[in-house]
Amino acid sequence: GDTKASDDEPVDIRYGRFERFEENGVITYLLTGKAEIFKQSMTLSADSIVGWQHVDPSGAKPKLRFAEVYAEGHVRVIRGKEKITAERVYFDYRTDRGLVIEGELRTKEEKTPGVAVTPVVVRAKRFRQLDSQTMVAEEGSFTTCEFGEPDYAIEVKESTIMRDPKGDKVSLKHIVPM
Repeated sequence: GDTKASDDEPVDIRYGRFERFEENGVITYLLTGKAEIFKQSMTLSADSIVGWQHVDPSGAKPKLRFAEVYAEGHVRVIRGKEKITAERVYFDYRTDRGLVIEGELRTKEEKTPGVAVTPVVVRAKRFRQLDSQTMVAEEGSFTTCEFGEPDYAIEVKESTIMRDPKGDKVSLKHIVPM
């Protein structure tokens, strides 16, 4: 259902190299060497990931929980049936808002159980995630062709991608052609 991570959701982090810096209640983590963050609802992998954690300096030692992340280089995000690949991604877990630069979103749409699924591929210079169910693709295209260079695509200046609450379906709305 909801892709927003709760504080109780288990997190597994893998990396080749790890650095930690703390200043004024903010802990900054730098993960490099095929960095990966696994959560129940989402997997994020990239060449490098910077994560920020906001802590009370006078409080107890906190669990490792990122409030925000920035990932760069061969970024891949998997959420349910949805896969996003990109060069750069920023995500704020507190607000479910984010930005994807030079990205591609792939998912499969099953209209009726047991009937063939339709691939949906959206490419864009920028994706802005407004909340857990709404994303805006800017300067891109969408197609149902899975090839790297699609047979056909509809070029759009902007389109809104809506996810259903279960995360199983997407729909494109407010399509502005080029």
